[in-house]
Amino acid sequence: MKIVVDLDGTLSRVNTFRAWTVRIFLMPNTIHRGRWLGAIVSFSAFYLLRTLRVLDHVHMKRLFLVLSGLMMRRQPDRRTVEQAVHAFADWVVDRRLNPRVLERIRAIQKEFGLTNRDVAMATAAPRLYAQFIADRFGFDCLATEFSLNDALADPFKAYIENVGVHKRQAVNTWREGSPFILLTDHVHDWPLIEQAEQVILVHPARDLMDRARRLGTLHEVLK
Repeated sequence: MKIVVDLDGTLSRVNTFRAWTVRIFLMPNTIHRGRWLGAIVSFSAFYLLRTLRVLDHVHMKRLFLVLSGLMMRRQPDRRTVEQAVHAFADWVVDRRLNPRVLERIRAIQKEFGLTNRDVAMATAAPRLYAQFIADRFGFDCLATEFSLNDALADPFKAYIENVGVHKRQAVNTWREGSPFILLTDHVHDWPLIEQAEQVILVHPARDLMDRARRLGTLHEVLK
């Protein structure tokens, strides 16, 4: 048996990517030499274009990651950048964790005799910070392949967002045929819900809960 847990809205009580775009301005020395005004204008423009539906979610996220990478590359000391990203990951774990989800994961581990490496945090969030969050728990990390090294070396790197069928493919490769229990809050994980041995939904929308019940995999609801 394996455990797969989503990040945003499940293990974390917040949308971590949205929080990242805000908190990057609060990190000391993340924006080097006072270029914060241009960055704020750019971020605001992206949000406006998204609100007007000129940009879809995927393209807006892509632009945010490019801009984040360009901002971090201006910082001459890599250690400062690493500390800033670690600080964000620590904030998510220490201040925005969903304790009931973590307690449920620990209970499942105890029931089936699983280690932390039998747990995967599968998320659409970028590996840029998701890896550090997963590392705090000792979980494997299945994230959108845009790491801190990518942000610093090539912020324009192409990637495929780890969502939907792409997340399912990543999970299937990781679990190597083992059955798994899924914890999630989002309908975007439906391809995984269809494959899971058991599904634990966290604060689900009514239609998602009804669909999972009809499928017969819904085991529990955490509210």
